Amino acid sequence: QGPSGGDVVLGEGPHGPIILQRSQSDSLLLLDEDLQIQVEWPLDAGANAHDIQVVGDEIFIAAYGLNELLIFDLQGQKKATIPLSVYADIDGKPEAHKLYLEDEKLYLIIQNIDFSDGLQPQITDLSRLLVIDPEQREVTRVIEIPPNPFSDLVFDGGDGLLLACNGSWNEQDAGGIYRLRRDQIEAGEMLITKAAIGGDLTSPHGLAVYQDRIWLTV
Repeated sequence: QGPSGGDVVLGEGPHGPIILQRSQSDSLLLLDEDLQIQVEWPLDAGANAHDIQVVGDEIFIAAYGLNELLIFDLQGQKKATIPLSVYADIDGKPEAHKLYLEDEKLYLIIQNIDFSDGLQPQITDLSRLLVIDPEQREVTRVIEIPPNPFSDLVFDGGDGLLLACNGSWNEQDAGGIYRLRRDQIEAGEMLITKAAIGGDLTSPHGLAVYQDRIWLTV
């Protein structure tokens, strides 16, 4: 048995890797240490899971196609949701993209891309970073960030978090590497422009910090 489609995402589960299926079917595939599929957990049709984050004995799932953040237990049963419709853009969905856990805070990147025209998405003026209390299951802060955030949220080794925001695709005067201060999360700044980088970031996992240098895929 293998994944039902090629458009999948690999996540870190409570006991090993998890494949997030999001094309021909919507489900989570739990793998063993030999990378063999052990069990499949179904998701709502059109969920389009983009990321997962284990928090204690719960799994939070960023579902790009839904208006809520999904919360499962470790047996694959849906326990609860956190409503996100208030953060939706014109197309009625917020586009929940990536999750990051630090200091008992769960960060959720909301892209807010307008898909009203189907295959020709429109980049809105801003995106959002939600700060969530996972124990209380509530959003505690909402931070406006540059449009079209694409990468993981990455710790920079100091007091900051880095995020690659593409802005409008193929336009070099928008977007870049955005830095948020961990002690003052609203105080963000564009650290490196996309013009200096030379193009769009092409992988959600294409941003990393290693030996005091920023590495990225464009």
